[in-house]
Amino acid sequence: MADLANSNIFLEHKLTPEQKLWKAVLSQGVYEACSKKAQALPLTFGEMRSALEWVDLGNRDFVQVCVYAGYDPGYINYKMRKAIEKQERKENNDK
Repeated sequence: MADLANSNIFLEHKLTPEQKLWKAVLSQGVYEACSKKAQALPLTFGEMRSALEWVDLGNRDFVQVCVYAGYDPGYINYKMRKAIEKQERKENNDK
């Protein structure tokens, strides 16, 4: 999922150091929101919940980080939600 925010699709120009920083912040937030306990990053339930709440279009901080990183917040939110739904469907089929 972290690849979502690291996609080269939107790189039509050279990123500034500040954009690279905000891109890393966004990538980490999306990764944490999409993580499961079994993945490499050991997050508590509360941390995962907090990350999911952060990646929301109603959260001004999330929207501002997307803008600073050079991304459309609506698109990032949409792609993240689709990835989470896909992951949940896969987990439900594995049971």
